[in-house]
Amino acid sequence: MKNVEEFMKKSPDKKQDIICAAIQIFATTGYAASNVPSIAKGARVSVGSIYHYFDNKQAILNVAFQDVLNQFLDSICNSIQQESETKNTFDRLFNITIELIDDNTTAMHFIYQNIFNVDLNTESKDLRSKVISTLTEFLEAGQKDGTFIKAGVQSQIALLTGSLSMMANFSWIGENVETAVSPDSSTILDLKNQVWNGLIGENKTFNS
Repeated sequence: MKNVEEFMKKSPDKKQDIICAAIQIFATTGYAASNVPSIAKGARVSVGSIYHYFDNKQAILNVAFQDVLNQFLDSICNSIQQESETKNTFDRLFNITIELIDDNTTAMHFIYQNIFNVDLNTESKDLRSKVISTLTEFLEAGQKDGTFIKAGVQSQIALLTGSLSMMANFSWIGENVETAVSPDSSTILDLKNQVWNGLIGENKTFNS
């Protein structure tokens, strides 16, 4: 696990220990195959302690999902708000997401694994919709100012988020599978340029 506790701004209490352990176990084992006793073991608490804070595994999933995704949403909103030019906004947006993946690989892998989990509750789904709406507004603004080609915005969201989600998966595999290698800076730059060129419909590159 890479800095899950840091990413969650861990406080010295059992509830946060449980959330951090759940993120690790959900990312490693998969949500469906995980259970409350394994989370309790990972958090070094009793099963009874977990039920003091959470009704069931689904409740743990949703609290963990919301905690991580809220921080991701804050990061992308800050990136968008700090830049007025579409190219610069894309640059910041891409870079901050890669930084989050690099610094918090397990947490980001967990999010991408569970973004459409059927056990997400209304609050989690609403938060997911906010992320999609934020990216939609950015892409639509880029189309409006002529930076991005006119296209169905869903296809552009798929290009942007799908590419980054696979990069998160590759990074996690590189850290956790013995024979695998995490993407290097050259690979990440290649991805950045390919996504950018896909959005603008031209062949131009970033240097970093």
